[in-house]
Amino acid sequence: EGKLKPLNWQLLEVEKKKRQLEQRIWELVIPVYDVLVMGGGIVGAGVAREAALRGLSVFLAERAEFASGTSSKSTKLIHAGLRYLRFAYDDLKQGDFKSAFQDLRFMLQDSRERRIIQKIAPPGLVSNIPILIPLYRHSRHGVPMVFIGVLIYYLLSVITGGSLPRPKFLFSKKAVLKVAPDLQPAGLRAGFIYWDSLTDDKELVLANIRSAQNLGVEAREYCEIVHYVLDPINNYYYVTLKDKRTQKEFQVKSSSLVNATGPWIDKVRRLTDSPRENRLILPRAGMHLDLRRQFFPLSLYVEASDGREVFLINRPDGTSRLGTTDDPWDDPDNVAPTAEKTDYLLETINRVLGNGMVTNEDIIGADAGVRPLVNEEGKKDTGRLSREHKVIIDPQDGLINVCGVKLT
Repeated sequence: EGKLKPLNWQLLEVEKKKRQLEQRIWELVIPVYDVLVMGGGIVGAGVAREAALRGLSVFLAERAEFASGTSSKSTKLIHAGLRYLRFAYDDLKQGDFKSAFQDLRFMLQDSRERRIIQKIAPPGLVSNIPILIPLYRHSRHGVPMVFIGVLIYYLLSVITGGSLPRPKFLFSKKAVLKVAPDLQPAGLRAGFIYWDSLTDDKELVLANIRSAQNLGVEAREYCEIVHYVLDPINNYYYVTLKDKRTQKEFQVKSSSLVNATGPWIDKVRRLTDSPRENRLILPRAGMHLDLRRQFFPLSLYVEASDGREVFLINRPDGTSRLGTTDDPWDDPDNVAPTAEKTDYLLETINRVLGNGMVTNEDIIGADAGVRPLVNEEGKKDTGRLSREHKVIIDPQDGLINVCGVKLT
């Protein structure tokens, strides 16, 4: 009594082999995919569909409803970014030819993508709409510059095989008021009508997901990533997911892991044993207002008091959408419309409204989303951060991060 019993080494070895066998059996029943995509917005849906088109097995996980984040809170435009012409012009004035070329290349790429989306989208999901740019004496850019910009924008569409109608140039106040009589006439100098494409952004995401599912993609909503780790020996990612409806966790294995979570990209990168502290994105919040009616016969592209451009987009159901704003925002889980930004948007559109006022009573809805802009070192003007996408692979484990994407 009081003496230690000798260890049964043979029994311990049996137990060890038993645990190893159980582990192997468990690994055999874990579903295996070529690609696991995290994020069910426009990026995740597009990546999943493209991977399936190439014959890969794909699992798509979205922690809430598909397109419930930034992808359903856009201006609803499929556009090439007219404002990038202003960026290119500013770069040229400063002698920065490389940045000017990048701005034009980005617009050319987006113009090409717009044509592709128009071609493959379900009928009626993408349509061309006319947009009026009214120019006033207080406008930052003069008539010649906007004329050249609108012309270049149209030519980019032609070069990429697009089908946008030709722009119209209105060089007098009378000509502008003839097409938009409710504009503020005081100080009005000219106007330009160009064409862009309107969509239902949420339905665009869902159309991509339905297409992906038809190709064999397993796409799940309310499926949240809890943890992931790379097995360097077998070259598999072990990913723990949670079904938020049942609160049950389960595992899948994947050869590749794509982080397409938009403004949550940096949060997801920390759900591993070796979390990253560097920031790949700089989140920017944008707010929109949905208005109960249309105030002009055309959609508008107007200049705010701070120089930003704001859209008032007429929608097929007779309502209109006003936006957007652009502000730093660190927490995408807690973004919401604010009274301050509501006043900002209403003040902007009321500057060009000649008859009556748009008031809070005209608002039937408001939303805010967070743009996952690429963190570009050395760029101090965050308003100039590119909306161009960038694929960044984490060197520690090969996690593929898709950053800075917009609808095109």
